[in-house]
Amino acid sequence: MIVFVESNFILELVYRQEQSGSAAQILGFAKDRKIKLVLPSFSLVESLETIRRRTLETEKTLAELEKFRQRSGRTKERRRLAGLIGTVTGSVRTVDQAANRNYPVVLRKLVKYATRIELSEQIIMNSFKLEADARLKRPDAIILASIIADLTKRRGHELKLFVSRDNKDFGRPEVGKELKQSNCLFLSDFRDAVRRIRSESKKSSIRVGKDLAR
Repeated sequence: MIVFVESNFILELVYRQEQSGSAAQILGFAKDRKIKLVLPSFSLVESLETIRRRTLETEKTLAELEKFRQRSGRTKERRRLAGLIGTVTGSVRTVDQAANRNYPVVLRKLVKYATRIELSEQIIMNSFKLEADARLKRPDAIILASIIADLTKRRGHELKLFVSRDNKDFGRPEVGKELKQSNCLFLSDFRDAVRRIRSESKKSSIRVGKDLAR
């Protein structure tokens, strides 16, 4: 089985979001060679840019909160609130610091266990068409064009999944049509992907057992 992922797979692991456990299982399946994990190289750059942007946005927000906390600390009625704000800002900063530490760890695992789809001139050109036809934003169009480019090279009947929590964009009928032409199924939940991988792995084991019994 071939499983395609994109930027939010990386972010799920880096920020340890609610489906990060399932994302980690998918990465584990790739490590154990139960699946072939594939992602566009563009996703590595996009995810890093997202982390950088989120960190800057967080720091800007925390700076404003710090100003409010300092002003509130001067007023007797607001001192308790000022203390709570201080606790919250510290916790938020800890999350961002952890994400920045996690990114290189996740990146090393992806480089080791996943196959990357390198960006090419053809992928860029195809992304322009997908951007218009599927009404995608430019980064999503590049990701989809990368996956389609890889799919066209895989002529076998092996099951292919594209897993992304971005159902708003990749769940569009136009995207599903593009993927279906290459026998690729879109899933918008990493937990569903884990269940599907386990189911297919079990079916494969049964087939192997029957073949050996002949």
